[in-house]
Amino acid sequence: MNTESLTARRPVPGQAAVVRDGAQRVRQRVSVRVGLALVAWGRRADARRSSEAVAQRRERQLVADRLVEQGFSTVALLTRPSL
Repeated sequence: MNTESLTARRPVPGQAAVVRDGAQRVRQRVSVRVGLALVAWGRRADARRSSEAVAQRRERQLVADRLVEQGFSTVALLTRPSL
């Protein structure tokens, strides 16, 4: 059995700072890679959308907006106090 890994060592001055700096560099590299992956994913998603799909989505959104407005106006008319 390797007992060296089980024994407590004295801390080396400055070692914690080196570890922190290394961890910070790793976090920076990971964040850059994740950011680039997200940008690439977004571009691929945009490329998959055809102009017809975009037009259909806009049309559906307009219909949904009109239905919401109608629902609000109906509720407003029904809850209006009578004079």
